Amino acid sequence: MIFVNKMDRENVTFQAAMDNIVNEFGRSCVALQIPVGSESSFSNTISLLEDTPSIPDNLQELYKEEKNKLVESIAETNDELTMKYLEGEELTSNEMTQGLKEGVGSGSIVPVIFGSATSEIGAKELMTFITETMPSPSEGSPITATDPSNNEDVNLQTDPSGPLAVQVFKTSADPFVGKLSYIKVIRGLSKVTNNYGMLHVKNLKGLVKYT
Repeated sequence: MIFVNKMDRENVTFQAAMDNIVNEFGRSCVALQIPVGSESSFSNTISLLEDTPSIPDNLQELYKEEKNKLVESIAETNDELTMKYLEGEELTSNEMTQGLKEGVGSGSIVPVIFGSATSEIGAKELMTFITETMPSPSEGSPITATDPSNNEDVNLQTDPSGPLAVQVFKTSADPFVGKLSYIKVIRGLSKVTNNYGMLHVKNLKGLVKYT
């Protein structure tokens, strides 16, 4: 997902932000909100996921346009929603939420949320979306990696009870403690009190195994 911060800054507009995002990352990026006001007058956001009873007149057209884009993207997440959309039926709130969750999990939808950290706008909505709509790691697609013990491709599904497999995404040198490696745990559990020695240093397709 993408969070666009500093929406209250000068020369920052919703349309320019979305155009840049879509040009850079593709049309899978869709807005979940539209801003109320711009630059210093930016004061709030309007959700495109929920039915909003009162939309300011100057935002009616933008709301309908962005809502249609979101509904179309969600409808494409499964055949049932696609047929319902093509037949002109409206998607329910639950269908919108579930379809969005499926789209995010598969990578077909990249949600875009707006706000301003300094003005305390959007942070609550961001956290609510993450906790209620974003898929958990166990619901994501398996990660393809290479087992360094036999060089065979394996699909890693997030499982805290499985053998530890991590991705080292950054290594830096610290003058006091030496070399530091930052890891993302793909499978298994890694505790602060545990020490790991590398059984295999080989790192193919992002997989490093520790024992």
